[in-house]
Amino acid sequence: MRRTWLILLMALLAAGCSRGGEDSARRTRRGDPAIQVAFVIVALERSDEHQLTREQAGKILPLLKVLREMSAEDREAAQAIADQIQELLTPGQQAALRQVREETRERSRRPGGQGAGPPGRGQGGGGPDPGRRAELRRRALDRAIRIVEARAKP
Repeated sequence: MRRTWLILLMALLAAGCSRGGEDSARRTRRGDPAIQVAFVIVALERSDEHQLTREQAGKILPLLKVLREMSAEDREAAQAIADQIQELLTPGQQAALRQVREETRERSRRPGGQGAGPPGRGQGGGGPDPGRRAELRRRALDRAIRIVEARAKP
């Protein structure tokens, strides 16, 4: 299970959850911003040096809860909230996420490396069905919220 989360995280980060220099409209077309920001939280939590601070967690928690209640179809609003969360990250945290994305891209380019494409796409597949995608979204956000709640505690 942990390996599955790591593979999903790496794939989403490789897809570019917050690519510098791109405008919001372009990023909105790159997957669900709520899932992407949830995986950013997980990636930072796994880092030894770049975990969220209590102050960041206090600011991010209500934003994550809004994302959880928001419809997946409301991508523009979800992207705006994801952008707010990204802006709360320090330059060091943002650099660490860029490094993880680059490492993931490098691994995916090697023969036999983990692919960086979205999960659920295979022969003739267009991705996971909407019910499965909604479940993944809910679970990813619930996990991110638990992490941030733990960080926000004194």
